[in-house]
Amino acid sequence: YVPQGGAVFDELTVGENLKLVPVPRKDARRRITQAMSEFPILGERWNQRAGTLSGGEAQMLSLARAQLLAPKLVLLDEPTANLAAGVIDSLQKVLRRWRDAGQSLLVIEHNLDFVLELCDRLYVIQRGETVFNGSAQDLLADGKRRLRNFFGLSDVDGATRSACLDT
Repeated sequence: YVPQGGAVFDELTVGENLKLVPVPRKDARRRITQAMSEFPILGERWNQRAGTLSGGEAQMLSLARAQLLAPKLVLLDEPTANLAAGVIDSLQKVLRRWRDAGQSLLVIEHNLDFVLELCDRLYVIQRGETVFNGSAQDLLADGKRRLRNFFGLSDVDGATRSACLDT
């Protein structure tokens, strides 16, 4: 589980945060090396207190901690919340690689563009009720009508698809 905002131990360094993950000793070095290749900035910040990281860096650390466990499923709660566009793009590339490598992801997200490009199946929830479930292609097939109905968008050209998924 990767909570919104990146759950890290602020008083510990990046390295200490990663070393706290209960990984079998024989796999620890390999998994941490892999995490550093996914998120090179964490290697640069290894001795830096996690509480001084930017929001994007903290999110990367939180993702790296989750991935060290080699889970079958990663639950991501609002992974793009309060992140800069460049960080979101980098995050999406990493998650796409995980997905393509067979990692299952369950993403709760307001950024429609992000989930349309990442997720195979979408569920739109309005006021606690599922109002759509299907593929991104299904959602976009009748896009203008559905996006207007689900998200209250008046201009639904390709450039204006960002909206709440749980309005």
